[in-house]
Formats: sequence, C-alpha cells, structure tokens
Amino acid sequence: MAKVLEQNDVIIVGAEDPELIRSAKFLTAPTMDAAFRMAADRLGGDLDLLVVPHALLTLPIVQE
Repeated sequence: MAKVLEQNDVIIVGAEDPELIRSAKFLTAPTMDAAFRMAADRLGGDLDLLVVPHALLTLPIVQE
C-alpha cells in the first residue's frame, strides 16, 4: 500500500476513525458521493477512478 500511496491519492470511505486514517496518509470521505466530488475537485471533470470494494483484501495492479 505504501507503494500505491507514493504515486496515488487513496480515499477511504466511511471510516469509523477518519483521523486515524488521515494520520496514515490516506484521504477520507464520509460517503461515496463525497469521495467522487473530492476526486473531481482534485483531478477535474474528465477522470478515471478505480473503485476497489474490500480494498483491505485486494491490491489491484494497474497496467497502462
């Protein structure tokens, strides 16, 4: 996960302790809608997102 965070912002949605999540260098959002708005604000309207359900059990490999 540290390797992912070197090059990407990761938004955790619905965390029970958002401050703990932020201290680990993740971004937090209370809902998926808020996370999508945050991504659009940071990256503009034309963007690609990767939504990873059960992300603690999965680490995707993105090939460009």
